[in-house]
Amino acid sequence: MHAHQNDGQSLPFAREAWLDLIFSANTFVELKLGVIHSYSRGFARALKPGGHVVLDYVDPATPEGWQHLLTQPAEMASVYTFHAPEVIDQVFHEAGLKVERRYQVGKSTFVVARRA
Repeated sequence: MHAHQNDGQSLPFAREAWLDLIFSANTFVELKLGVIHSYSRGFARALKPGGHVVLDYVDPATPEGWQHLLTQPAEMASVYTFHAPEVIDQVFHEAGLKVERRYQVGKSTFVVARRA
């Protein structure tokens, strides 16, 4: 496993189709949809066919996500973003990624998607 630092907007890889897995925890919970869209295109480019991306976001349609929205302190209101699962699915689908499953861990909804 190797960790890579990026610019906060895109993946730092020039190579295409060379990664088996991209994993991110507690980052996409703060990103605007346009940035997630940009990253999803980068994921599809960098992943090998059949490769997976796993990341979390806050889904306000889940009881945990909604509770997180209601209970966060005022100073955190500008930190977290909230996205419906259908929107995340659409962004991934447009990029060439197929959502396979989701699972809940606290406030976070982890989504697992595969490059076709």
